[in-house]
Amino acid sequence: MKSLFEQLGGTYTNLLTSGRLNAYLADIDRQAQKRFERLIENMKQAQGNRTPKGKKCLRMDRAGQ
Repeated sequence: MKSLFEQLGGTYTNLLTSGRLNAYLADIDRQAQKRFERLIENMKQAQGNRTPKGKKCLRMDRAGQ
């Protein structure tokens, strides 16, 4: 994994010397947290579409038999 300096090069230096590095990193952190929350929500919804292990699924085509 590349370091922040290797990835951003001059941007890192500019942010650091202008005093905006912490705000930039905080923004990146907020974005990552939102993405993580969306990922977790999507995973929960996907799990809700499946029958949990050990539970039988009532099939409509056999319900009257």
